[in-house]
Amino acid sequence: MKKILKLSIVLFKELSRERIFWGLLFIGSFFLLSSVILKEMVVGERFKVFKDIGLLSPSITGVLFITVVGANIIAKEISAKTLYVVLSKPISKGEYILSNYFALLLLSALIIITISFVGWLFLFINGVNWASGFLLGAYFLFFELLLLSSISIFLSSFLSPYLSMITLFIIYISGHSLPNALELSSFARNQVLQIFLKVMSYIFPNLELFNFKTYLVYNLPFDKSVLVFSPLYSIVYSIFFISFSIIVFSRREL
Repeated sequence: MKKILKLSIVLFKELSRERIFWGLLFIGSFFLLSSVILKEMVVGERFKVFKDIGLLSPSITGVLFITVVGANIIAKEISAKTLYVVLSKPISKGEYILSNYFALLLLSALIIITISFVGWLFLFINGVNWASGFLLGAYFLFFELLLLSSISIFLSSFLSPYLSMITLFIIYISGHSLPNALELSSFARNQVLQIFLKVMSYIFPNLELFNFKTYLVYNLPFDKSVLVFSPLYSIVYSIFFISFSIIVFSRREL
């Protein structure tokens, strides 16, 4: 475990120096800045738009980071020949996969914390203490990125970076749209469509289990059991994908 943690920290430091990391943090900050302008144009509670985009910004930034960096994390090491140096040491391919996974999680957590803190600080300066909203938003988002990171590592263990990015993007869109599509299909009275969507909902992870932005922004009640169920769902799925990543990558000829 010590080897995994040490390698994770090394990878974390390397990835944090990448321009894409700082570029995405800038994009997240830009979304927050745009919401400051929009909030003045919206009738009603002044800070509702800022809260909404304040939760959306770390989500978009985190997903883009996982999609782009996660898809390239192994391929880049192979092309730079640094992977061979790492594996020449007493580190197995499984430990290498876990180290990459933890490095992605650390950077994802840093993105969430940084952008959420900026959002909270702006509201606090303006006399609105919405720490609970940002904390819950960050909580659900972290477990969503936990799941997406495992899928990204799994895809990058055998696919090219471009295919990995495209596949992860499809999974992300499907994971958020399928639950709503399945619910709406009950009004269509089309059995074939309902069966198809039902099958797809079992194939793709349900990412709507981590989407509570509307509930948080408008202070709507929600089932508190999701505070336990959603993380468990994410952890189980992540263990599944990381386990398969280790199996696939261990059999891969480098």
